[in-house]
Amino acid sequence: MQAIIEWFLSFILFAVSVIQATPSVEAASGPSQLTTEQLTQVLIETEWPPDWIPGGLAIAWCESKFSSYAQGDSGSSLGIFQLWDGWFREGEDPFNPHTNATVALRVRQTRGRFGGSGGWACADLLGIP
Repeated sequence: MQAIIEWFLSFILFAVSVIQATPSVEAASGPSQLTTEQLTQVLIETEWPPDWIPGGLAIAWCESKFSSYAQGDSGSSLGIFQLWDGWFREGEDPFNPHTNATVALRVRQTRGRFGGSGGWACADLLGIP
């Protein structure tokens, strides 16, 4: 338990430093930025495991500053979690916060981790496995 507490505290301290960084994505027009409370509710509603929510919030903030309409990597990384457009199934709206969170959860479940090769760069930056 002590190791978990120490990891969480170091994670929070690092996350605070990342919050000051400028996002490397562009926000398209629209009601783009969610609050922490709104995104937390979205993650709960899309059935994220409770122990993944803090890491998910930190990654989403680092990737897009919670911007629903964020676009990075010349338009191939989309929405709050900056997901590669190839992860979305036909008819899924990457700019819908619930859809983006659902696909991010699917990516996390498929890959078995947040970071690493092909994962979120912010997960690696923040030390989130």
